[in-house]
Amino acid sequence: MKNNAVIVDCGIISPFGNDIKSIINEIQSNKNPILTDRFNKIKNFNFYKCGYKTKTYTDRSSQLCVHSVGRTMKDLKIDSFDIGLITASKYGCLESSMKYLNQLRTLKNTWFASPMQFTHSICNMPNSIACIEFGIKGLTNHFVGGPEASLYALWQSVASLNEKIVKQIVVCAFDSISDEHIRLIKLQENSHEIVYSEGAAAVRVKLKDDSKDENILCEIMGIGFDSGDGRLKSLERSISNSMYDAGISPSDVKFYVSNAYLTDYFYRYEKRAVESALYNNIPVIMPKRYIGDSLAASALMSLIVICTEHKLPFKLINSKEDSRICSGDIAVLAGYDNTGGSISICIKIGGKNE
Repeated sequence: MKNNAVIVDCGIISPFGNDIKSIINEIQSNKNPILTDRFNKIKNFNFYKCGYKTKTYTDRSSQLCVHSVGRTMKDLKIDSFDIGLITASKYGCLESSMKYLNQLRTLKNTWFASPMQFTHSICNMPNSIACIEFGIKGLTNHFVGGPEASLYALWQSVASLNEKIVKQIVVCAFDSISDEHIRLIKLQENSHEIVYSEGAAAVRVKLKDDSKDENILCEIMGIGFDSGDGRLKSLERSISNSMYDAGISPSDVKFYVSNAYLTDYFYRYEKRAVESALYNNIPVIMPKRYIGDSLAASALMSLIVICTEHKLPFKLINSKEDSRICSGDIAVLAGYDNTGGSISICIKIGGKNE
């Protein structure tokens, strides 16, 4: 029988604040929404004044990655080979690659194009810099994609823990909002109503049996995948597969955490699949509507926010109940891409290890 994994710590940075407490306070106040622009950058954050060992050039994505990973590593005493880092991003070091390509186009002698920018553009530097910063020598990997990529990274962390490859894994998803990112987002995204935010979110994952006496943000009960010929059918099957993996029935699920930013998107891309796999009028929480779309980081940000604070101003879709989240509640969190791939995760909220 598999040993379920649990999330025991988190790190997060967004335009709302540089730590989870600040972010929760901003969300709860809900008086002066700061996500008033279409693209929102993090302010009042100086990476080089945070006390990190890294003093050399780091691009914005690397800074966000290191900062969020660092929040999960505070006072952690573990052999460097017993902890791993799995990261996810949609665009990665795009700014560095664009600078390098621009140098190739504009320099009379391309020999002088920056090797530093080239290095940043061809590999996952945020993961590498974070591993160096915190002495992580166990498993490392990087996934490319949107919210689904961070959930795939979470799946690999659980699989790696069960395979005894490492004892703990940090999963981090990040995306910055540079001018290069903005241009690419405008080309790729259809809706002008979506508000984007740069940000990063990280969680530290352990096996349940190894987390005695630790505070648990949530237990990862089951994970399901599907890659079909249609987004709705694929999402429906991945939700069903996650419940099968968790050994639960639809009636056990208290609410669904939407991957959509707009209510219209939920009705178009998720509602039929969610209600077919679960039940009609299941309460739906849509955190992106409040914290913005942070691309790859969105899924982990949603997970951290709902697991950290049980009193949130998020309005539920499909339900007249209040939005209080209770310890022990079971929820389904899903991510999907435009090609029909989908991943769903069943989580149990909070509590001490039993």
